[in-house]
Amino acid sequence: MSNASWLVWLVRVSLAVLAIAEVALIAQEKSGPAKLTEHFELNEIRVLFNKEGTDAVAAEDANKNDVPDQVEDVAKQVWAAHRLFCGALGFPDPLKSSRYDGVKFIEVKIRQQDIIKGGNGLAFDEPQRSALPTDPKGAKAITLTVGNHVVPMKNITPAHETFHLIQYGATYFKNKRFLEGMT
Repeated sequence: MSNASWLVWLVRVSLAVLAIAEVALIAQEKSGPAKLTEHFELNEIRVLFNKEGTDAVAAEDANKNDVPDQVEDVAKQVWAAHRLFCGALGFPDPLKSSRYDGVKFIEVKIRQQDIIKGGNGLAFDEPQRSALPTDPKGAKAITLTVGNHVVPMKNITPAHETFHLIQYGATYFKNKRFLEGMT
């Protein structure tokens, strides 16, 4: 085989391998992360989580109510932060903002750290379709994600991400220095 034909063969094989890898990546992206099968509600706060798999929360349940303590603690921290920031401190409530018209709740998803790009949490500025099948069609939520490695009794990530939701409800301005500087 000549050098030119060897090179052509190598390029064809490389392109085939890249095509196969791209198809696999697209299939993985379409399937997305595992569905969150459990939920817990505390007033307008909803926490979606898994008890098994890579997204699993810690199993401890001190009060034996079948809701893991980590889930309850995340819900309580988000609820308390929302009350503190919007009630006591007077920040505008994102659930009452014109940007989020019709949104009635904050949805918190507890996920593995890889899904949140190695951090502790993320808040999303656009409302998303509710993840609960019992909600009416078209129901929307403002959402944040917290890593399943976060221990809310020792980490303020849920409150931090809640403040981002307040910022997003008040302004469309999305500059990292502004957002993180205030938070």
